[in-house]
Amino acid sequence: MTSGWARAQVDTFTLESEWHVEPGEALVLFGPSGAGKTMTLRSITGLVTPTDGHIEVGGNVVFDRASGVNAPPHRRRVGYVPQDWRLFPRLDVTGNIAYGLRGMDKMARTERVRELLELVRLDGLGKRRVRELSGGQQQRVSLAR
Repeated sequence: MTSGWARAQVDTFTLESEWHVEPGEALVLFGPSGAGKTMTLRSITGLVTPTDGHIEVGGNVVFDRASGVNAPPHRRRVGYVPQDWRLFPRLDVTGNIAYGLRGMDKMARTERVRELLELVRLDGLGKRRVRELSGGQQQRVSLAR
């Protein structure tokens, strides 16, 4: 059995999630970009430390804020395949998109980046770093590039 609840925060986004999976069952997380699906999985695997919560994997407590349990990822016996969209972590969203437009003059490139941000519904997020985006938002940055 795998079950738990977690509260985690990144910048102004607060995630609160709860799950329960019996042996032999499969759990599907779905929702809009930025809803916290990837953060929930990263909390279960130990790649993100929740601000509060209790997580059991295979009946073993791997995280419990109240009692101070926080097993490292390699002790949780959970497989995780991350989303990887080949973005440059040192660049913000605008820089990642503009990278694919290197042959354009600066004004045209700036305008095209603005158009692409709007097209993929990321307008207003141009200065964000890749690590500050949800998996779905990262995918859209990659598509825009």
